Amino acid sequence: MKTFNDTKIVKLTEKFDRQLLNILNKELKAVKEAKEQIIKTLKPGSDDGLLVA
Repeated sequence: MKTFNDTKIVKLTEKFDRQLLNILNKELKAVKEAKEQIIKTLKPGSDDGLLVA
């Protein structure tokens, strides 16, 4: 059994894991920003009399 193949697979898996974590991190940031924007939009302003429950 060759250890060379195992090393390649481990390196590819680590690279994939880093890429996946990077993508998930970006998506999480986007979701948080969207949530904060929605909250800001729904909060009543000082000039309008609308309240959202």
